[in-house]
Amino acid sequence: MNVPAPDLLDFGDLEKDLAMRLTDQDLGSVLNCIDAKHNLKKLKLTNCRGIIGHGLAPLRQSVVIEQIDLSLVGKFESPILEGDTLLSESVTLPILQSIVDMEGSVLKQLVFPQSWSAADTISQPLRQFIESYEQHLDAQRFCCASERCMDGAS
Repeated sequence: MNVPAPDLLDFGDLEKDLAMRLTDQDLGSVLNCIDAKHNLKKLKLTNCRGIIGHGLAPLRQSVVIEQIDLSLVGKFESPILEGDTLLSESVTLPILQSIVDMEGSVLKQLVFPQSWSAADTISQPLRQFIESYEQHLDAQRFCCASERCMDGAS
């Protein structure tokens, strides 16, 4: 019996302790198993504090993924995590860039961990990615929350 692949994967549906123990190998295995590159539309890494980012590799060059939530927190939870997150910009951003660079990509919502912009500092690689992502959104006629988009919305 063939079971259709889910188009939403929210690790917040797991017990919190289990989600916190997941590794990149676990994440990669799940994403490969459901052929996430071709099937997954929404990914939420809720409570996945053990993820560095390598496990996102099966999403490289996806043109179907619409939403990726890397905030690691659930709905209505504070974005400020106690303790450190392992999620790495240097590992994750190239995977995200491969999605944004794909012709036909429909990625329209992306949430970063709060720690990536803590104390109002954003790394140069993240700043460059955000610029590229804004161009992607402009090309898709989506609007981001930047001042440039807000000015154009009135």
